Amino acid sequence: MKKTLFFLIIIIQLSYISYLGIKIVDNKKNTLGTVNLNPIKKDYIISSPGSELKYFYEPKSNSVTTDAEWVNLYKDGEYKTNTDGLRERFDYPVSSNDKTFRIITLGDSFTWSLFVEVENIWPEVLEKSLNSLNCSKINKFEVINLAMAGYDLQYSLERYKLRGQKYHPDLIIWLIKDDDFTELNEIMYIKMNGIEKNMKKSGEYQALVEDGVPFPAYGKTKEVMTDIYNKNEEVIIKRQVSYLNELFDYFNKRLLITALFDPQDKYKKALKEFKNSRPNIYYFDKIRNFYLVNGSFTPKDWHPNKLGHKIIAEDLSNYLTKTKLIPCK
Repeated sequence: MKKTLFFLIIIIQLSYISYLGIKIVDNKKNTLGTVNLNPIKKDYIISSPGSELKYFYEPKSNSVTTDAEWVNLYKDGEYKTNTDGLRERFDYPVSSNDKTFRIITLGDSFTWSLFVEVENIWPEVLEKSLNSLNCSKINKFEVINLAMAGYDLQYSLERYKLRGQKYHPDLIIWLIKDDDFTELNEIMYIKMNGIEKNMKKSGEYQALVEDGVPFPAYGKTKEVMTDIYNKNEEVIIKRQVSYLNELFDYFNKRLLITALFDPQDKYKKALKEFKNSRPNIYYFDKIRNFYLVNGSFTPKDWHPNKLGHKIIAEDLSNYLTKTKLIPCK
């Protein structure tokens, strides 16, 4: 059952992503998207014995998987991990010298990057861009991607605690979308588990399977989670911000919160209050809206494609140099 729940996480994430994309592209549409197919093979995902979270998961080390058949038309869907289970072209040494500037990226599938080969995802493009700069104090930039598809804020924090601390980054870039404030994976999976069990007992689950519904418990789980969020919005937003705050129990340098596109006012307010709560926090929400750029996202699921990732990397690179978050002259 637990492994099945891991398998479903990306489905839920994709549904929210569809909503985000549809909302931005066409403000007249108010319904959720219909993406219900899992693009990642479940044998690529494992639970982490080092985590105290019940449903936390990571990719396997030194593994390779591909998109399911329905997305092969994108031709960019092979997912390799390095020896630390990170979606990277190569391994990074744990230690680095004084002239290496190290960045860690956190986030969900928009940073881990579905449907795009690793050399074209924005953390990699950003790394190449920074290394093309003339920096007298820096010989090398490293951008280490700790993101994973389906992560909420709590899981991104957990990933850093388990995998990121040892790299001692100079800067963390945490890419956040509006839906990160509504997602609570540890609660969602408990609800989904119970709903699925009751549906199987009543026969409803099997009936939906026979009707071609790929994940019968998801619809009801989504309704329950929406209701929980609507009734506890203020408390949940504070809880999500607490995970951002907790990062500084394990990290004492600079954090850049990158809010994708223009977030809702209530989320922007929460993020800006967090920014002002302590030093060394930066906030940036001016990434160009790649949904308005033809050919910059995958049409079935609204993830950025190669061009979309290039836009994110360019805007971040410009921001980092303009604000002197990286010490280049």
